[in-house]
Amino acid sequence: MIMFEEDRFICKTVFDINKIKDIMRAKNYGDKDYMKKKITFNGGGLVLLLTAFSMMARNMTGDLRVNTLITLLLAAVGTYLLYFGMKKMDIKDLDELEKNYAESLGKVYKYYLGENTLDVMIEVESKAENAGAEITEGFDLSIPYDQVAYTREDALNFFCFIDEKNCFILDKKEINKENFKQLKNCLQKDIKCPS
Repeated sequence: MIMFEEDRFICKTVFDINKIKDIMRAKNYGDKDYMKKKITFNGGGLVLLLTAFSMMARNMTGDLRVNTLITLLLAAVGTYLLYFGMKKMDIKDLDELEKNYAESLGKVYKYYLGENTLDVMIEVESKAENAGAEITEGFDLSIPYDQVAYTREDALNFFCFIDEKNCFILDKKEINKENFKQLKNCLQKDIKCPS
């Protein structure tokens, strides 16, 4: 069993519902089909709504006589397309991710830099006040660097995607910057990292 030395510590991540939303956002960021659909629905809805409002305004000023039913139909279709593009597309994806990560909610993930792996210790937060975290399984996972398919990064998190359904998220709030830099190098290049 590998000892967890503080000099190998990268960060600690408390997994909550917001982390699932962050994973969804990071996953969809690089998906070209998703972005095309999102832009198409949002753009189409916006154009139809603006056309309907323009027709209503011209009808009210007397510049153009337009059938009210057509105007309302355009407004209704535009509203649905805008709603679908902004919310509905993501609801199914979010539900699927919530099912996939349901067991992870409330757990604390501690990440350590390994020689050829990203080592993970999982703790379960205790419900009792002032009890801190209760270690249930100790050293849980060793993820070889070459199994990480791709990474994403934003201002708050670093995402390591094993595949489309498995992602490890590293919280950047209390991150060891030196070890994090080494981890990024290990994931980008096929090199042996220091232990």
